[in-house]
Amino acid sequence: MRREDVTMVYRVASLGLLLLAYGCTVGPNYQRSDVPVASTWKEASQSGIDTRSAELTRWWTAFNDPLLNSLIERAVHSNLDLRQAEARIRELLSTLPNIPHESVPVGHDESANVEIRRWGAKPEFDFGPKDHVDLGTQL
Repeated sequence: MRREDVTMVYRVASLGLLLLAYGCTVGPNYQRSDVPVASTWKEASQSGIDTRSAELTRWWTAFNDPLLNSLIERAVHSNLDLRQAEARIRELLSTLPNIPHESVPVGHDESANVEIRRWGAKPEFDFGPKDHVDLGTQL
């Protein structure tokens, strides 16, 4: 596309946006028109239409379904506080072991452990290891 054509496209697009923005403006003498609004629905005067407020606290009873009623009744009676439910879930999750990767061999004790690779040389220290309890008391 030539430079002149690109310039022309920009000018036409700018003019279009300017006209669009101008069409959305209102003048300084703008006054909102009054729109008549009925105080009641037109359909309210028809027979068979109930204009009273619906009872929404037990909305499911309108279906007259005994199974649905019993399910909601059970859910309401067994509903736990959110914190209690979270505590129960955490307690149950704490009893589950960490599932090892499928490549980890199954063994009866630590002698069945398999060394996959070793990184660097094992360090040698001029002191003996300490128990973690002893280290904690020295802090």
